[in-house]
Amino acid sequence: MRAVLRRAGYPVETAVRRDPSVLVDVVVASSGTSWAGEVLAGLAERVREPGLAVVVTTVTPGCPVPRVWLEQLFARGSRGVIGLDAEFTEVQRAYLAAHQIPCVLVDSGLDDAVSHALATIFESPAELAG
Repeated sequence: MRAVLRRAGYPVETAVRRDPSVLVDVVVASSGTSWAGEVLAGLAERVREPGLAVVVTTVTPGCPVPRVWLEQLFARGSRGVIGLDAEFTEVQRAYLAAHQIPCVLVDSGLDDAVSHALATIFESPAELAG
């Protein structure tokens, strides 16, 4: 797995971060719908109390998430990634998995997308609470 990532030009570190990041990344394929705005507002509300913050990146619908986004995420760290109608490449998904950063893709219109996304990023409600 790491060899594939290296060949694709992604930095591969063997050290794992000891302190979990306080950031939750949300990548939104900006399609102009109110659904994404509602999900973002719900996510921000749910992660605020345990002291986490949401980082939002918008991308062009139908296009993969740009490589620079993943490099920035790696530099600053992330607790997890939520893609709202976003498309990640196989290499990007492998990179997130190799660095043990949970990732969930949520399609527009999903009922209770906030709970679905957070349940995937955080294995238990206790983890979300800090």
